Amino acid sequence: MSCHLFHHRQQISEPSRRDFLCLAAAGVLGWSHRVGAQSQSPTKLSPYIADVDGNEFLNKVDPQIVSAAQFSRRGFDLIPNDGWDFRADVFGRGAVDPDATDAVSQTINVVGNGPVGIRRRPITVCWHYGWHETLSRPPSLQTVRFLGGDYLSSDPEVEGTFNSLKNECGISVDALSWMPSRVRPPLEASYRAGYLSAFNSATRLTALLYESLLALGNGGTRIDIGSSQVRARLADDFEQMGHFFAEIRDQYSTRPFLIADRPVIFIFASHSWGSESEHSPDAAAMTAAIDVALTRFEQVYGTPPYLVGEELWTLSHPRAFPDVRAHRASHFDAVFSYHNALLKPGTVEVPLDSFYSAAQLRASGQGNRRLTSLRNRRTGDNILAIPSVAAGFAKPGWPTITVNRSQYTDFMRLQMEYHWQEYLKIFWRHQLNTRALPAAIYTVGSWNEEWEGHAVFPASFNLSVRSIQQGGFDLLMAIKEVFGWNHYAHRDP
Repeated sequence: MSCHLFHHRQQISEPSRRDFLCLAAAGVLGWSHRVGAQSQSPTKLSPYIADVDGNEFLNKVDPQIVSAAQFSRRGFDLIPNDGWDFRADVFGRGAVDPDATDAVSQTINVVGNGPVGIRRRPITVCWHYGWHETLSRPPSLQTVRFLGGDYLSSDPEVEGTFNSLKNECGISVDALSWMPSRVRPPLEASYRAGYLSAFNSATRLTALLYESLLALGNGGTRIDIGSSQVRARLADDFEQMGHFFAEIRDQYSTRPFLIADRPVIFIFASHSWGSESEHSPDAAAMTAAIDVALTRFEQVYGTPPYLVGEELWTLSHPRAFPDVRAHRASHFDAVFSYHNALLKPGTVEVPLDSFYSAAQLRASGQGNRRLTSLRNRRTGDNILAIPSVAAGFAKPGWPTITVNRSQYTDFMRLQMEYHWQEYLKIFWRHQLNTRALPAAIYTVGSWNEEWEGHAVFPASFNLSVRSIQQGGFDLLMAIKEVFGWNHYAHRDP
């Protein structure tokens, strides 16, 4: 899989002092609490972080939970120390100190007792792969090595440990990488044996990540949606995904992730469907192919899927916006970006710093503005933007985005604050906290894919992370600090 290639950071103008001060004034950087730092005054948390018991209300119980866990430590093994209450770790340090209690109390003092308000705990989506079929994988093909060594995707004990880590660190939804049996026969079998059979599978919400470039392509960079063979494969694949979702719903305790009461499918590389020509003959073929695919899915599952196309970066491209992109995007209920990379071929290394963050914000703004003029062609509803807040990137043959924990924390907060203030509150305020949008949604990259280079799984090394501070848990603890423990593990969004 690939990331999208745009402009190198040298072509990015440095954010102005005014821009930086505006962001800081909004509380984006001010809420970041550094690992090991001692605060001079209590830190104000996001209300959903201070809601330690996860009942969507702030009250005296929340600081009491943190106070009871004072001076406890997680340890950085896969399984935490006995008695560790991960809810109390509001800073994601792997340790609880008086600063944590003070921060929760200060937040309640500022916000007040009562409901956390419209800004509920965000929903995080992480890609989860099931194609680890052997315990021996060449280190040269790994950018992340898992703590404890390699593992099999069909091992329910290991997958159960993964589920516990996701619940602890604020990852809400697993998007299972999905390919048809004609491309990857063992994939669904691995999920059935491992992920779906884990002892705590009931704590997880599940979406699918349809690998369309591998499923429909012929080794090239574009998919010939005008081909009758491709259209037939697309329809067959959606019928198979309908069966798999029904199986997840009816035979296992893992629950499908629903938006607007429909199971969610992310499509990798939908931006490669059809020609990029302004006068492409593919438009009618694409519409017919997607309509048939959605119908085939609905006939099996009972409802059509909630379809998320990988179109966000194509909509944000600085060039003129071609009609073919608008037409393609109109087939989806939401759009996302697979990864946050904005790199130019030939770049060797880029830090995930203020330059990089500024480029992200500009791209997001451009994509969001174009989305406001589009509607889903089947429902007539607005098309939702789901941004990526994935961390660094390190993959053989590609430029590296280096990152440390503090950079990643700042990056996530900047992107989230912008998305909330400049997009959701303006264009989705009436749908927030409804079935159409249970909460803000973000993708955080890959959970366990060694090859992709942006895995957040705890690692003994990660080539994008230059300074390990927390035993390989650096990226996970940053996610925990920003999003908090995953109370969606115990009830639906």
